[in-house]
Amino acid sequence: MWGACLCLGWLASLCVVADSFSMFKPHETDVDLPEQVASLTSSWDVKKMRILEFVTAQHAASGSPGWALAVVHHNETLLAQGFGLNEVVANPANQVSPDSMFHIGSVTKTMVAVALAKLVDEGRVRWTDRVTQHLPWFTLHDKYAQTYTTLHDLLGMNSVFAEGDSDYQASFGVYSSERDMVQRLGSYATTRTYRQGYAYANVNFAILGQVVQAVTNQTWGEYLTQAIWTPLGMMHTYDWAEHAPADHQLSKGHFVCNGTVAGHEIQAVFVGAMGTSWGYHFDPKGGRALGAGYGIDVVGPSMYRNLDYFDKNGDTAEHQTRTGFVPSRGLGVVLLNNGQLMDKGSNIQRLSRVRTYVLGILLDIPQNELVAAWNESVLAADALYPVGDCKAAAFDSTPPTPTYHPSDAVKEWLAGEYTAMAYPDFVGNASIYVQNKNQLVFKYGTYAGPLIGLTNTTFVWNVFVAVAPAVTVRIAKLPNGLPTIAIDDMFAFVKVLA
Repeated sequence: MWGACLCLGWLASLCVVADSFSMFKPHETDVDLPEQVASLTSSWDVKKMRILEFVTAQHAASGSPGWALAVVHHNETLLAQGFGLNEVVANPANQVSPDSMFHIGSVTKTMVAVALAKLVDEGRVRWTDRVTQHLPWFTLHDKYAQTYTTLHDLLGMNSVFAEGDSDYQASFGVYSSERDMVQRLGSYATTRTYRQGYAYANVNFAILGQVVQAVTNQTWGEYLTQAIWTPLGMMHTYDWAEHAPADHQLSKGHFVCNGTVAGHEIQAVFVGAMGTSWGYHFDPKGGRALGAGYGIDVVGPSMYRNLDYFDKNGDTAEHQTRTGFVPSRGLGVVLLNNGQLMDKGSNIQRLSRVRTYVLGILLDIPQNELVAAWNESVLAADALYPVGDCKAAAFDSTPPTPTYHPSDAVKEWLAGEYTAMAYPDFVGNASIYVQNKNQLVFKYGTYAGPLIGLTNTTFVWNVFVAVAPAVTVRIAKLPNGLPTIAIDDMFAFVKVLA
């Protein structure tokens, strides 16, 4: 569930556009909504035209190869529409359609939460169960947290894990499986305290996936297929891209830069400028608060006129998913993008704003309010991320130019096996070897690529992983003469003597 999508959003289920609402069709409420429903249905043709014109224009402006849009009203799918291409290079005639399949990234967390909810309904687990009740092999460096962390803590993103914990290693394929990664957590010293508060961390749901497997004797994907997806008619949703039939329209991932394609915890992540940049418009006055549910990003009055609202966003290295639901109006929107934007903030968050704008059209928000909210989000996003880095190594197929050429003696000194200087079991091992009698190659996890010298202490590891077209590698020498290497100034390794 994490291998294919790298560090930006593990748990990468694959979902066809037409399947995207089967689990999320807004429920009927106790509110009498005849006027609202009549307003929506009577003006649907006009709204549909506005939505399609707007989304078509925004897709073109984004530079992304392909988008998909689905709109549901109560139990009816009103719109399932593709825009652009499934892939640019291999098959440029392959258009996005309602049958196209996209990685949904972290929206899979919602799926895992639903799997656990069904197990709770069946009495097989409780939200308050400690993780060790189901995973007796589960260990943490923080023994108090190991003993008392519950499913609720993980689901509500209120654990000892911080954002990014284990993501880097998962991105590079250090772990052989999800269980392997979870088993290695005991050798890593977490930085947060027990129940410190909300902090988004992918690893929480990797652990929960193992809980589902322990209880059901099925992988989380197998259980969801048998217990949730198939009964709901979601016949084209898969836990791994590799599990999708070859004849399905798999929407390939792309990087895009400047138009070039190469439990309910209180949270403050989407409050203020960050929230506005994502297309949220939340006013905390009067004691209002945004919550985060089990596999849900935002719960609360974060949209127009304080309407009830919830969503889950999903990003993999090369795909984006944005959802939005207003239960009292029976409305839901899903947008999918097969091109991860890497330039300025307003383009990176374009899909988020389009989600907000489309909901606004459906909710009869006046045009001037839609435009004002859009412009506010653009300004906030560009203030946070004003300039994108369109690295030549990624977008122009231009490798870094070497400005330092190590001698044969230096190559021999560097070549060998390396172990992590901190948390070696968790971080993993690395190696350097000489290829074709000349080129230094660095290998970490499942990735290997040339080391290109800039100075005698700084190299570039020329691999393309997630949003890192090239990785900085720094070389140092210990007093005992052994070399050390640090990747991205984050993880250091020391050469192991044979």
